[in-house]
Amino acid sequence: PPYTKREMCDDWVLPKGARLTALSSHTHKHGKHWWYDLPDGERIYDSYTYNDPLQKYFDPPMAFDQDDPEERRISWCSLYNNGVDADGNDDPSQVTRASKIQYGIRGFGLDGSFGRCEPSRCINEGRTHIQCNDGISNFKGDDAECDSSPGAGDGFCDACRITGGVTTENEMFGPNIAYFVP
Repeated sequence: PPYTKREMCDDWVLPKGARLTALSSHTHKHGKHWWYDLPDGERIYDSYTYNDPLQKYFDPPMAFDQDDPEERRISWCSLYNNGVDADGNDDPSQVTRASKIQYGIRGFGLDGSFGRCEPSRCINEGRTHIQCNDGISNFKGDDAECDSSPGAGDGFCDACRITGGVTTENEMFGPNIAYFVP
């Protein structure tokens, strides 16, 4: 949601006998930190730059010969920041905004909404806590709800939940795990 930070995590079990050769990650601009952990909690990857993620190579490759699948599990997480500044305050300049998302790929999904975001919070400084959409899925918020005073006409309902998509304004959660089984 707008003006929040959240960790997203997942994991995967490598096949028995796998040899891990490299790790990397793929997020977009709201992805602030990506990491991979082994089952014992050992962190084997940390990256803090979405547009130039760490490319980590293992030479020799890391062996996953354990019989127990749980011992071959790799977990990955990413911290997403959708409009929170260093002090924990709402930051309208960093939140996902409907007005900044280009919709050049309409037609994906049954309703053509792939990558679109539905505004739900105000952008106006001091009004970011205001809900500005009645929940009807019309991809347009009510700017008047964001006005500095009733009828001022200076409101902008534009802050959105992060959505998946192919632009840097959207997000991805893409692990890159390179391995082979001899």
